[in-house]
Amino acid sequence: MANTNTIFGLRLLNNGYGAPINAQTHPYTVAALDNVALFVGDLVKLTGECDLGDDGFYHPTITQAAATDEAIGVVVGFYVNPNSLNQIHRTASTLRTAIVCDDPLAYFSIQSTGVGAAADIGLCADVTVGAGNTITGLSGMQLDHAAMDATARQLKIVALSQEINAEFGAYTKFIVYINKHAHRSTTGV
Repeated sequence: MANTNTIFGLRLLNNGYGAPINAQTHPYTVAALDNVALFVGDLVKLTGECDLGDDGFYHPTITQAAATDEAIGVVVGFYVNPNSLNQIHRTASTLRTAIVCDDPLAYFSIQSTGVGAAADIGLCADVTVGAGNTITGLSGMQLDHAAMDATARQLKIVALSQEINAEFGAYTKFIVYINKHAHRSTTGV
């Protein structure tokens, strides 16, 4: 059966030791001045600032990561917005507190933009940023199959996804970890 085209960004799987999902998550602030919407599954980076979140506490500030950026982690959720209880993403230019999996050992699943092959395992790739889905709240990011090689890129491909009917070909889902992580030395990766 062929893979289905289901874009969801990066989906948290487990840590690198195969244990159940027990990766570390922490709150981060997304500033009201940030005019980019943020979705569950988005790769994010630090801005170098600290700001008051909508939860009343100060946290490091993040923004959506672009291709080649060093990342701090992946958005796995947001603190509840009491003014819009059904909203599961962050609209542009609104103050929110995001819950980010910032564990450098965490593994994620992500869909590739190209035709995946067994030879892709072990290579590195960047993300490509697409529009998030405002209905599901999920990210539009994918693994950029055109930006894949053995150099120090954002993600390291470790395996084919273990979901049912996963196969190499169009819309391949890969298991990856963040290769260019802010909590890991990037020298020589």
